[in-house]
Amino acid sequence: MENKTFSKDYRYERKFIVPLHMEGIVPSIINGVFPEFSEIYNERRINSIYFDTANFDLAHYHINGFQQRRKVRIRYYGNIDKARSPYLESKIRDGLLGYKLKKLLDDFDINTLSESTINLLSSDENIRQLNNEFFNLSPKVFITYLRSYYLSICGNFRITFDRSIDYYSLLDSNYLIPQNNNVINEKHCLIELKYNLKNDSIASDISKRFIFRLTNNSKYINSLLSHGLIYRG
Repeated sequence: MENKTFSKDYRYERKFIVPLHMEGIVPSIINGVFPEFSEIYNERRINSIYFDTANFDLAHYHINGFQQRRKVRIRYYGNIDKARSPYLESKIRDGLLGYKLKKLLDDFDINTLSESTINLLSSDENIRQLNNEFFNLSPKVFITYLRSYYLSICGNFRITFDRSIDYYSLLDSNYLIPQNNNVINEKHCLIELKYNLKNDSIASDISKRFIFRLTNNSKYINSLLSHGLIYRG
């Protein structure tokens, strides 16, 4: 199988909460306030399966404000029931700066069983690269949403707009894709500004044009809290 080695993708992210009642006017706001951005790609559905330890250690690192933290997930696009060209990602953050380790997996579907990430990788010839990165992790939640993409003329900045965000619990299931209707709908939308390290100062000027509140929002943490799998405080 091709493209099986891990790759890195460094970038900054700034996130903004969008009230649900403003979802319909966001494209007009972006077109009016950010004329140097234009929409790229077609709108597409993003599906993510998040993994954590039995005690949700990765989630608690985020909640407790650790400077360095990570999330582990499988991500794929399109039909929820069939994962085509899925990637296993370890999303590592140090403050605002983050990067991803990405690894292409085999396709799977709604009937796929897996109790851990290692089950997915045990036959991989590059297992030595993992360095215990994915041991002791099991599926916790499934998150799906619609995303639109906007790119700046210079190509250095990208805006994404996420809405129709749904959270499924996988705690009592060994399936990677939800088998039931145990879903909670998010009560807001999310805009993200993405860019690389050298453009941070320019990104600050771009951020000032947003009328929405800057946040450290995490879909993964929101999904766990919504399902009562973890608690703050």
